[in-house]
Order: sequence, then C-alpha cells, then structure tokens
Amino acid sequence: MLMWTGLLFQIVLPLVIIIYTTYIFVVYPASFVFGVLLFIYSFYVLITVLFFLEYIVLVSERPREDLRFAWCLPLFPLLAFASRVWCGVAGLSEMLLKSHLDSSMAPWWVLRKTKF
Repeated sequence: MLMWTGLLFQIVLPLVIIIYTTYIFVVYPASFVFGVLLFIYSFYVLITVLFFLEYIVLVSERPREDLRFAWCLPLFPLLAFASRVWCGVAGLSEMLLKSHLDSSMAPWWVLRKTKF
C-alpha cells in the first residue's frame, strides 16, 4: 500500500496538477479560472491554519514563540503548488530527455553501455 501512495503522490499527482491547470487556463475564461484557483487556495489556507492551530494547542512546547510563524501560513499553499509543478516538470524532463544519463560521476561512453 505504501508503494502505491508514494507512486501516486510523487509521480501522478504533479502531472495531474500540471495537466489540469493547463486545461482550465485554455478552456475556461480567466475570471472563472481565477475564481476556481482562489477557492482552492482559500481551502488550502483554511486546512493549513487548522493544522497549525492543532499543532499550537496539542504539540507545541512554546506556543507564543511558535505563533511568530503564523505569517508564513498564507505562503504555504503557493509554495506547495510551485513545488508540485516543479516536481512534474522534473519528472517530465527525466522521462522525455533522459536527463538521468547526464552525470559528472561517469563518462558518457560508460553511461551509454548501461541498460538504462
């Protein structure tokens, strides 16, 4: 089970996010797209705030000091989205350009002789 969730969240999900975001930008008008993205962003901010409050109440040893990081909460969904898009771009680069063969650890003629 753990293998499938890792496969889903590390490989499939970034590609789905890239495809879906590109699709809605192409098919729908800009006002609708930004409304949907704003709704998704606000949902992620709400979930992040709830998790942060849960952490402050249940886990934190120094709640007052940890509350200083509350200003980071609105940035978290944006950085998570950027990270997933970058993971998708890196995965596509690996699949299409075979960039794993570009290595400074071995010469190109050694890497060419491998099965991969």
